[in-house]
Amino acid sequence: SMVSGRLLQSFLLLVFLSAGTNAFVFSCEEVKYRLINQNYEANATFACIFTEEGFNNWAQLKKIEFATYSISLADISQPGGCISRKPDEPTWRLISTPGTALDCKQEFTIIYTSDVPQFSDALTDVRQTRITNKHTFVQPRNIQWLHTEQCLGTGNVTIATGAGLGEKEERFDMISWPCGAVPDWIFTFDNVYTVYVDAGITWTVEFSRNPGDAIHNPVTVERGDHLVLFTSGRCDDLQNLAGRTDNREYIRLGNWDYMDVSVVMNVVMDTDNSGSVALQKYGGGPTFNYYNGTHTDSFNTDYFEIRYEPKGKDPAEIWNSQDNIIFDIQIGPKR
Repeated sequence: SMVSGRLLQSFLLLVFLSAGTNAFVFSCEEVKYRLINQNYEANATFACIFTEEGFNNWAQLKKIEFATYSISLADISQPGGCISRKPDEPTWRLISTPGTALDCKQEFTIIYTSDVPQFSDALTDVRQTRITNKHTFVQPRNIQWLHTEQCLGTGNVTIATGAGLGEKEERFDMISWPCGAVPDWIFTFDNVYTVYVDAGITWTVEFSRNPGDAIHNPVTVERGDHLVLFTSGRCDDLQNLAGRTDNREYIRLGNWDYMDVSVVMNVVMDTDNSGSVALQKYGGGPTFNYYNGTHTDSFNTDYFEIRYEPKGKDPAEIWNSQDNIIFDIQIGPKR
């Protein structure tokens, strides 16, 4: 047949490459405003979709099809997977029934890329995986985190926003560490990020989308832990979602134990964004906002919050932004 259907695994993303253009990660809102019934074609091998945990609006996805193929997003989304095309077959372009009003209360994520690494959906339940090459983590709705259990081998571990083959496909490296110095915790406000490791490294991690809240189940870190939080508008982040959810990470220290916390913040906000990042240094305390530049802070607390507070723009106003934020946090003395 013209399209060879191929389910890869239940947690693959929608993947395809636009000939002559860059690759992008798209939220539901961006599909609504930028892709459906537009002259945006993708010349990739694979097309897949990823939906948020608990998604059930399949009727809506049935109304969105790949032109020429008459295959809907719903056709490839249960139980999740990809279809493929040959190089001489028509490119991917999304169309919908005239008058279809896309409802984005339930999110899904689409990626255009020429690369097909291993993908994992970050769910509420904590899961474990071993990274020996390249691994992309996806969460259409909320923030996500990764917890190091063990890193074995010699070489570097690199975190990048997005997916694909380098910057030409808008996978931008954010930060690297030697395997022996990889952080204990990595948090992000990005929908999609990729981890890749040098040959011979095995990095065992836990991952989840559950940020907890201020009272019930905040993420618990311990004395000596090294934390990193990053987000970048160069790919896709929570600003690209309707409502943008609650852009906070909630962090408890031990069993509500007071510890010294030191933070280095590298903040670049798009000139059209004029937002900030913020720290709440203890429960119920004041919020301290930080704008462009490098900032340092130290405080003693048993709980704190990290917040991403971009300018209140609607997803339709945003494509990619130049927001690029990295927090490096040490809890107590280094181990």
